[in-house]
Amino acid sequence: MNDHDPLLRRHLRALPDPAAPAGLRERVLAAHGHRRLAIHGATGIAAAVVSVALILPVLPSVEQAPPSARRAAPPAAAHGHAATARLRAIDRALQAAYERGASDDEIAPLWRVRESLVSSLASTTDAGNPS
Repeated sequence: MNDHDPLLRRHLRALPDPAAPAGLRERVLAAHGHRRLAIHGATGIAAAVVSVALILPVLPSVEQAPPSARRAAPPAAAHGHAATARLRAIDRALQAAYERGASDDEIAPLWRVRESLVSSLASTTDAGNPS
């Protein structure tokens, strides 16, 4: 039996490789594409969260302003400036997300935060300017 092993192995190596099943290449490429989109989406969401987390503490707020500035500006105006700065930061994060082709799942939370900030900014402006 050992005498036939080298002959059998040589014969098996000489056989052609079997053909791949139909559609295998397309299925593999599609799976890689889905995985790549999931990774990019998760990376984009993480980048947006990190950028907002890094930008928000840097933005000036009413508590960090010197006492003379707090007395000079009415509270609604000070809140409006901080909210406007946050709004600009969110707009920059949205623009970066759109430029890199972020998914809707990544962009939707940014839009929700932006809309609530705009509505709070509008209500502050309405409260400061009674008609």
